[in-house]
Amino acid sequence: MNSAHLTLSPHSAGMRCGAAADSATACVGPHAIVRIVDRDGNEATGCVEHVAALYTVWIGARLYPAPGHTEAVLDVYARARMLTIRLNGTVTLRAA
Repeated sequence: MNSAHLTLSPHSAGMRCGAAADSATACVGPHAIVRIVDRDGNEATGCVEHVAALYTVWIGARLYPAPGHTEAVLDVYARARMLTIRLNGTVTLRAA
């Protein structure tokens, strides 16, 4: 998917993060915890759940945590890895 064609939705009365786009999933944690920038300069700031979803499809993406929240980037990487595995169907994930 080319990130240049992805439309990001603005905050809807504070209920969704800026990276939520058309996702039906709820935000996880603070709405402005990680900023993602792709190789073309497209960017979004959002929660770990929605930034992780973007990270799986944006080409050449870089992540920047909010000040004091470097652990959020690790959470994004872990969630993106789980999403990638789930989408590829190579592993069945079970709740711990």
